[in-house]
Amino acid sequence: MTLCLYSIHWSGFANGDMVRALGSWVTRRYEDSLPIGLLIHFSAGAAFALIYVQAWQMTGFPAATLGVPICAVFGLFHGSVVSLMLVMIVAEHHPLERFREVGFPVALTHIAAHIVYGLIIGAAVAILDLRL
Repeated sequence: MTLCLYSIHWSGFANGDMVRALGSWVTRRYEDSLPIGLLIHFSAGAAFALIYVQAWQMTGFPAATLGVPICAVFGLFHGSVVSLMLVMIVAEHHPLERFREVGFPVALTHIAAHIVYGLIIGAAVAILDLRL
């Protein structure tokens, strides 16, 4: 997901630098934001992966057939919530000006990245036959 966000960011479509946005929320500086941002983003990614797997298993559908699409739908929902929070909270309260400009391209970027994240989690669940 981080690579997806950075790919969109580097393409110039939208500011998808979520790692530095998270890190600078804590450090209040852009320069020191990468390490803490990576820690937060990867920790949250691991925690949400467990939530996705648990939620998918609660549906009762087998991993081999529906794990990928179910997790993609979870990603769509998760990305929509994150995008809404970006528009409502981050845009108004982020300490750095560069992360206050949140519009439709940024929201769309985060929705797309979360769908990719869900697809990857679903594929891992299906391939590895994970169970919690």
